[in-house]
Amino acid sequence: MRLAIISLPFGNNIGHFMQAHALQTILTQMGHDVTVIDRPHTIAINPRTYPLTMMRRLALRMVGKWHTAIDEELKANRRIRELTAQRVEASKPYFNNRRVIDSFADIKHDDYDGFIIGSDQVWRPGYFAWQFQTEFENAFLQFARQWEVHRVAYAASLGFEEWQIDASTTQACRQLAAKFNAVSVREQSAVELCRNHLGIEAVHVLDPTLLLDSTYYSNLVSDIPQLPEGTIMQYVLDERPELNELVARYATRHAVTTHKVVSRFDDHTAPIEERLMPPFKRWLQGYRDAAAVVTDSFHGTVFSIIFNKPFITISNEQRGAARFRSLLGMFGLEDRLVENPSNVDIERMAPIDWEDVNERREHYHKLSIDFLQRALS
Repeated sequence: MRLAIISLPFGNNIGHFMQAHALQTILTQMGHDVTVIDRPHTIAINPRTYPLTMMRRLALRMVGKWHTAIDEELKANRRIRELTAQRVEASKPYFNNRRVIDSFADIKHDDYDGFIIGSDQVWRPGYFAWQFQTEFENAFLQFARQWEVHRVAYAASLGFEEWQIDASTTQACRQLAAKFNAVSVREQSAVELCRNHLGIEAVHVLDPTLLLDSTYYSNLVSDIPQLPEGTIMQYVLDERPELNELVARYATRHAVTTHKVVSRFDDHTAPIEERLMPPFKRWLQGYRDAAAVVTDSFHGTVFSIIFNKPFITISNEQRGAARFRSLLGMFGLEDRLVENPSNVDIERMAPIDWEDVNERREHYHKLSIDFLQRALS
């Protein structure tokens, strides 16, 4: 089957990059011809009114009431194009078929036999529809509403344990969801939310990255030398002093080094070179070789589990804490999620029973693969 994966715009988030790679890999192994669709976020500009907008800003600047560039949207879109070009080039070796589009209207009815929505927070309005709420309905394949195609949601995430979609959009999405052949979600709480608000039954499955094992990922970085023994992997999306102090305290006490990987992609004031996606292999090397991991990232937590590395995850409410609670609950690792890094003593945390964790993962792996095979049969 010719399948297209539709997820969030890639940005420069390694975890999102990895889940798309993993889902394409699994579906390809199942015998499908799979394309990953990438639609970069850009700021909409009305060419008729924009010159007037800039003139107003220029007037405001003259009286000290406008402090950013008068053409800030043009500059932002230029930065987005630069970041997109870097991302596409860096990820070429990891996607056997990838298509960058400007609009969902670029996709025609005979391009694909089916669409896979997911994974990641594709059903979180503020993430999928960055500017226009009406575009959010494309997360439920509004653009393909009249087409005779296969429709599957795999590990779609809502991000929160409460319903975040307004009433009118919910009604539109409910009608679109009824057209799906099969739906699965990434959080246990989303099963009930889908039933109550969309009128559909969803299956709780693994994030796509968990469908591939540590041997697979290690092979991707087999040409990278080992990090020093005892290295601490620090992957943090939202920097905070107390978290840095936690890692520094542990590293100093044990005379070990820190492998820190970070990107300031979401910081629009940062220089372009600091907003680029961190080197993928350097990120994966950190999980392969680390003695322990400190992270506030969902996929940072996932890869700690994949590589069986002791870890702590700092709760990240703004980015959606429900994801962490559901993921860790699947593996009996709820105690690894902490609210305040200042109160954490890594050495006093109970050791992880990796045999139990891996048995649970095997169970969910079989359930997830069975779902995909049935959904696409």
